Amino acid sequence: MKKSLYLLILFIALFMAACSQKTGLDSNTQDLPSVNVDMINANNEQNKDIMGDWLYFAYGSNMNSDRMQDRCGADNFTDLGKANLVGYDFYFYGKGHANIKLYASKMIEGVLWNINEECLKKLDQVEGYPNVYQRQAVKVNWQNKNILAQVYIVEKDNTRSKPSAEYLQTVLTGAQEHNLSENYIQKIKALAE
Repeated sequence: MKKSLYLLILFIALFMAACSQKTGLDSNTQDLPSVNVDMINANNEQNKDIMGDWLYFAYGSNMNSDRMQDRCGADNFTDLGKANLVGYDFYFYGKGHANIKLYASKMIEGVLWNINEECLKKLDQVEGYPNVYQRQAVKVNWQNKNILAQVYIVEKDNTRSKPSAEYLQTVLTGAQEHNLSENYIQKIKALAE
């Protein structure tokens, strides 16, 4: 019973988010928690019909347009620009790759992409979903609207590590390309020292 109620509430929230994108109205999703996609995605085609293409929030190397083109192909994604994720903090986890974790007083800057199903499947593969990164729906702020987007998170690894110079440069190029704030770019650099 609780699971059915939870799925109904989530369905309504996703429907409101999809409607707000089409009408330009702000969906009132401020109170929505992060949701594990597997809980709502038992029937992926039904979910896709509700949402259309997927919204994906990138905070690491996938902020880089060249990286996204290599991974998805140029015709399978659209750059929607800078977005923010409130209530999370950025770090490089044990493998030296970008990760985020819940942290109430922090905010992450990143990039919002509109991706199709083919791109989502390719990203799932390269991100090691569901064995390395898990995919979740989170509320991001984009153009002063709160919307739901997919994000990849390594949930059970709080270890810290330094990224390779090549990986760091890919992240920084994406951050600069999308005009993330200079303070945020300096934070990324400091975490790599």
